[in-house]
Amino acid sequence: MTPIGYLNIDADGKIAGKFYDHEKQTSLITLGRSLRRVEKDPLIAPLIRSFFDWYLVEPRTLKQSAQYMNHLGIKSPRFKGKYSISMIERILKNPFYSGQMRYEHELFSGVHDPIITSREFSDIQSYLSGKSHPMLVKHDFVYRGLIQCAECGCSIVGVRKKKLSGKEYEYYTCSKRRGTCGQKPLKPAEIDIQVHEKLQAVYIDERVWELCKKLIKLHFASQLEKQGSHVEQWGRDLSLLDKKLANLLDAHLSETVTKEDYIAKKNELLNEKAHIEQKIKDGGSSTRHWLLDAETFFDKAHHAFTRFADPDVDISEKKQILRSIGWNLRLFDGNLEWHYKKPFDILATQILDLQPVGTNAFVNYNKKTSSFAESPLLIESWRDAWVQCQICRGVSRAF
Repeated sequence: MTPIGYLNIDADGKIAGKFYDHEKQTSLITLGRSLRRVEKDPLIAPLIRSFFDWYLVEPRTLKQSAQYMNHLGIKSPRFKGKYSISMIERILKNPFYSGQMRYEHELFSGVHDPIITSREFSDIQSYLSGKSHPMLVKHDFVYRGLIQCAECGCSIVGVRKKKLSGKEYEYYTCSKRRGTCGQKPLKPAEIDIQVHEKLQAVYIDERVWELCKKLIKLHFASQLEKQGSHVEQWGRDLSLLDKKLANLLDAHLSETVTKEDYIAKKNELLNEKAHIEQKIKDGGSSTRHWLLDAETFFDKAHHAFTRFADPDVDISEKKQILRSIGWNLRLFDGNLEWHYKKPFDILATQILDLQPVGTNAFVNYNKKTSSFAESPLLIESWRDAWVQCQICRGVSRAF
């Protein structure tokens, strides 16, 4: 039995068994080709895709996921009712949705169309393999779940208390789940100031933002020319993986590799093969995604600081801003230790190292690099050109 979102097709090209539906059958006929033994449900598959899109935004609890699935109006094909937590977990862990099948702990490439990509499936498994799903809390805090104590490694938690006067106040402190910790509590404002400094370090003003986006589009045009060679290389990689799989099978049949090692290595190679096949299927879309990623990066660099500082922006958006720019956030003696994610680390370095126009450092740098004077874009100042040169080169390499 196929999972929800898919339909079994019999030898006559009709939906098999009790799941036959005239509307669905008519939709499948409009595909204009011979139907495979397994086809995506034309009515339910888009809803399942919406469920995965919702889940991939950020990790959700299984309870939240079940509620959302039921909100979509999808009924369980087996029980004709609402989805339970265990049913949702099986859906999220099922590789069938990524175009693969599991049989006796082994993964095999399927012939059915995937609803999600292999990369998205891997991301979902990463969420599920965490220590726990996020818990529902009465009060949420901006930095909850984002910062660790540098002394003991425990999470920094937010606390809200009420004075005898009835006035509420908040502070952040180490959870001390591993025992005694000498770190003192901090007021939210003390952390806010440091976070604002970190976000301001990757801020680019509107003029540089617009010029960088124009330059990145020029670079995009040259990337399209390279796409052909990439596809050829991926084809060679697939051939090599097929040879590795064949050699692995020979080694297993000759009993030079144990069954456990064979299954583990085979699953690893099949996952790698699925990733490459997805790249080939996407074709030029990967390059277009690169452009979108680069533009999104510059948008975040331009808007993140002001959005985070805006008191009207909700907590979930502020959390997402921090997750997308920083990682390994730790507190020690009131100081916030922060690492920038790529390519924001490049941006922070270039802006912090920016030398004023006219200095020897500026002149020497421009002698070592290609000048933007030949660019068809009108550069309003050498300072803008220098900033663009630094940032765009680093970002294009990062993506």
